[in-house]
Amino acid sequence: MQSWVSGTDFQNDQFVSESVTIAESSYTFPTDMQIRFTCDASYNSDDVYIDEIRITASTGGAGAQSAGGSLIRLVETQNPAMPSTHAALGTPHAWLEGQGLIADGTTYDEAERANPDGDAFTTAQEYIGDTDPTDAGSYPCITGASLGPYFEIRFDSSTGRVYTLIGSSDLVDDTWTKVPGAGPRLGCGGEDVLRGTNQPPWGPFYRLQINLP
Repeated sequence: MQSWVSGTDFQNDQFVSESVTIAESSYTFPTDMQIRFTCDASYNSDDVYIDEIRITASTGGAGAQSAGGSLIRLVETQNPAMPSTHAALGTPHAWLEGQGLIADGTTYDEAERANPDGDAFTTAQEYIGDTDPTDAGSYPCITGASLGPYFEIRFDSSTGRVYTLIGSSDLVDDTWTKVPGAGPRLGCGGEDVLRGTNQPPWGPFYRLQINLP
């Protein structure tokens, strides 16, 4: 197993280009060999995006691409963490079809990057927000904010999405931290509220983060 550790082998928000070579001298390739890629960001609930994975194999000789007698062709995918039933950014094919967005030769990847209702959010973002990508009046929305003993943010929520209040004390540094006691948690299905103490390092700048459960 080969692994790269955040903070040791790479930093978050950076693109990483690494290669793994498995030599036949150290591993006996079976005829039904399978290669699996796993990403785990559970310790900080961050997002992981994998792009441009290529698998090649050779037993020697010009143009040879085989292992254990089975042909391995060059594989390139934009997001292999997503199953074949999802577009590149993670939007389910069935959801895109259900919204009537796959027509006239439009691909799934094109559909999720489009903005058919002309609001400020792409279709992929509206899927994450659990809103209607064909309705300009339906989008992830912060309905209000107030500053008293606590910073309070109000927003339209869905019971099928997870909400987290994140804050920063410096927009130049652009470091965002989860506000203690303000998620992640499921929405209530209507106008919802998250609160922060407005104390560094969590304020005075805030964002609402929306994730799938």
